[in-house]
Amino acid sequence: MEAKLEGRIQALESKLERRIQEAETKLEGRIQEVETRLEGRIQAVETKLEGRIENLRQEVKVEINTAFNKTMLLFTAIGVVLALLSLFR
Repeated sequence: MEAKLEGRIQALESKLERRIQEAETKLEGRIQEVETRLEGRIQAVETKLEGRIENLRQEVKVEINTAFNKTMLLFTAIGVVLALLSLFR
């Protein structure tokens, strides 16, 4: 009787070990799926942010060039006014 019980216990232990192994394998697969999906989403967000940063760089560059050109025009105008003033003295 005791041997019979030990046999049943070992059979149940084997069955449980198999089921646990199957569950672990299944969970590892799902974890890998989620990791892959998240990596793809992270890459998409990084690409989107890089694009936005590049657009902002271009906008800042344009604004700086515009400000520089206006400053040069202002200095040129001041130079012309000073040249005219020196001519009329």
